[in-house]
Amino acid sequence: MKKPRHPGPSPQRGAAALIVVLLLFFIISLVAAYAGRNLIFEQRTSTNQYRATQAFEAAEAGLEWAVAMLNGGRVTADCIPPDPVDVAQPSFRQRYVAIDEASGNVTPVPWAADGVTAERPSCVQNGAGWNCSCPVGAVPTPEIPAGGGVPPGFRVCFEAVDPPQPGVVRVVSTGGTSFDDVDRPCEERGEGTGGAAAATVSVVVALSSALATPPSAALTVRGDMTVNSRIQLRNRDRATNGITANVGGVATIAPIAELITLPGTPVEASILDQGNDASLSGLAPAQMFASLFRMATENFKYQPAVVRLDGCAVACSDKLSNALQAHPGRMIWVDGDMTVESNVSLGSALEPVVIVATGNVKLEAASVRVYGLIYSQAADWDNDGLGDVWVQGAAVAEGNFSGDGTPKIWYEPAILNRLKLNTGSFVRVPGSWRDFP
Repeated sequence: MKKPRHPGPSPQRGAAALIVVLLLFFIISLVAAYAGRNLIFEQRTSTNQYRATQAFEAAEAGLEWAVAMLNGGRVTADCIPPDPVDVAQPSFRQRYVAIDEASGNVTPVPWAADGVTAERPSCVQNGAGWNCSCPVGAVPTPEIPAGGGVPPGFRVCFEAVDPPQPGVVRVVSTGGTSFDDVDRPCEERGEGTGGAAAATVSVVVALSSALATPPSAALTVRGDMTVNSRIQLRNRDRATNGITANVGGVATIAPIAELITLPGTPVEASILDQGNDASLSGLAPAQMFASLFRMATENFKYQPAVVRLDGCAVACSDKLSNALQAHPGRMIWVDGDMTVESNVSLGSALEPVVIVATGNVKLEAASVRVYGLIYSQAADWDNDGLGDVWVQGAAVAEGNFSGDGTPKIWYEPAILNRLKLNTGSFVRVPGSWRDFP
């Protein structure tokens, strides 16, 4: 009889599967760790990119702000126009750049205390806009918004170009994600610290002259000139041969008119009319305008530094006076006729003005003083009834000119040269932008 056979213990199974599972788990863990590491790296990269872009855009905003402010009017220490107008407050241009009257070269204005430290107007983003500080001889103090966070900001500096060029200056703007990273002297570039970012960009700007080609006579008339009064035309400038009137058409001047020219020169020789300057009458009105201002009428009207006025046909004295007081160094454009009905002084020898009127110009008050250039686009500039009017600079009529009364128009080359070199709009020079020191 055979004994029953008892099976032994069966061999264990699944060890290989366990090893495979553990290996896969390990691989998945490595993949997850690597993915998490990449995610953190991408987050840091995105954060750095965001901060760098924010700093760069803040610096670009500084450039745009500075160019706009250079073409603006008077500002307070907070970089806003004073209300009411305060003539003791200089314009942004007067605060930060100096234009040499002889050469036209532009240099930054240093602190009066040491004569070296460059001014650095600055702004901080407050969520709704830019809060700015435009001190003179002091560290900028824009208001940092409360409530935490790190608001971006920028500072602006000005540098003379080398070699110097008339009307040309470099604007350097440093922006940062934190104002602390840009609030430092102009000689130091902004540097990001502790996770913050900073960027510096610059551009060369040039002065587009308010009067690129000054006239060569006290009174320039493209058409005919008829004067039946004791008008006084004066030009003692040898560089322009003492021309008192340059007339494209026919000049009819009463014997009582007073013409003052170079000593020893016959007064008749100081008037250029159709027989001597036929090229003037041959100009179209647009060509006449461009010959003085080197730009088309519409371009001149809408350039940044022009103040445009309307509603001046009846009374414009206050409007002109207020505009000039609030905006020194800017040009005035009057749409339509312009009537100066009350005694007023427009501009000064140190701050002359260019006034362009698309219509007739009537200076009817008992006493009017104009320092600079008056340009009328009217077909007939009729000045009947002039009182004690004194224009120091020059006057130009795009059409015909006729006058009465006792006006004085004196050719002043120093005033016209000041308009040419010191007055106008600052504009970017193409190809001058850069983002490196």
